[in-house]
Amino acid sequence: MKIFKYALFVLGGLVILIGAVLAYIAATFDPNQYNPQMVQAVKERTQRTLKLEGDIGLSFWPSIGAKIGKASLSERASDREFAAVEEVRIALKLMPLLSSRAVVDTVRVRGLRASIVKAKDGRTNVDDLAGPPPPKGAPATKDAGADFKADIAGVEITDATVSYADAAAGTKYVLSKLNLKTGRLASGIPTNVEFSAHVQSDTPKLDLAVTLKTRLTFDLEKRSLALADLALETKGAAAGLANLVVKLTGSADVDGAKERARASLAGKVADSSVKARLDIAGFAAPAVNFDVEIDQLDVDRYLAPAPAVAKQKPAASGPEQRFDLSGLRALRAEGALKIGSFKANNVKGSNVRLAVKANGGRVDLDPVTADFYQGKLASAITINAAPATPTFAVRHRFSGISVGPLVKDLADSDILE
Repeated sequence: MKIFKYALFVLGGLVILIGAVLAYIAATFDPNQYNPQMVQAVKERTQRTLKLEGDIGLSFWPSIGAKIGKASLSERASDREFAAVEEVRIALKLMPLLSSRAVVDTVRVRGLRASIVKAKDGRTNVDDLAGPPPPKGAPATKDAGADFKADIAGVEITDATVSYADAAAGTKYVLSKLNLKTGRLASGIPTNVEFSAHVQSDTPKLDLAVTLKTRLTFDLEKRSLALADLALETKGAAAGLANLVVKLTGSADVDGAKERARASLAGKVADSSVKARLDIAGFAAPAVNFDVEIDQLDVDRYLAPAPAVAKQKPAASGPEQRFDLSGLRALRAEGALKIGSFKANNVKGSNVRLAVKANGGRVDLDPVTADFYQGKLASAITINAAPATPTFAVRHRFSGISVGPLVKDLADSDILE
């Protein structure tokens, strides 16, 4: 017992001594004097320019870490800014390192700005930072640090702005006012996540305020991820719909090993109650299965009013513009849509049922049924985008339709009964 007691005294003394030494180093060592060497090293290795406008502060006890002030990094071989940050704090706890565990204190990032660009050839402006890809056909090698376990106390990102531009698709997305806060991040440990951002895009047109709260669980070995108690809220404009308000709750999970993702959601879209189930199999060429129920849908409510057009001479007619349906060629989907009551262009229907099947560029909407102006509507629609010139086939069957009310709603004319 005395040996054990003395051993504890010796160990405690060593810890105090090491802490004192590290505290002295932290108080006397100035990492900022090495800024020029760091800038030069980044320039030589990445051909990017690193600017350190703020101070770097180090800590050694009880965690070893750093605080970096205002800094920026340029594009490769250019002075154009790629990313910048107002402040970053990160620290590793010392004692767990002895057992090959990296326990990270809360990572804090403030004022991040980043611009990601994908060129027409598929390359991005971050490819060089990830390092060269392994040669094709090279055998997989075991990472020397594969047994090194990571554990992060939390992540806090405040007031970030991230943009993504795709030159081939002609699209650009901007996430501004981005905030993210998590609890402990460790494999197999559930953690709370809070996210908010303002999402904007010109093509497609988006202007949405998004908030998300959920409970996240991930498993690195199984490559799985689950979102429980999910609460999503969006407000703004999207896909031609103005004053859009969406509130959804539910759950979602992703199984990377089996390449499968599922989601179950329910909530409100403006005055509409929605239930949706989504199942995706395969990530390279996904097959989508869905089932959506909506109690009521008034499309006219969400469409922005058409701008007033001044009277002018009709322009000379040019060549017809072809439909671009090439995106349908890779679509594989099957599912059903049910709507209790429906309104579009002031035309009304109820008990709408629509079955969708898409594969190989062919999309079949069959059957499409609805109660329609005291009668019945039964339709079948086929779109074939596989050939160079897409083809369309439409078949409608009306029975017992009251034409007068239909024309009144459609053309605001009461001349036909």
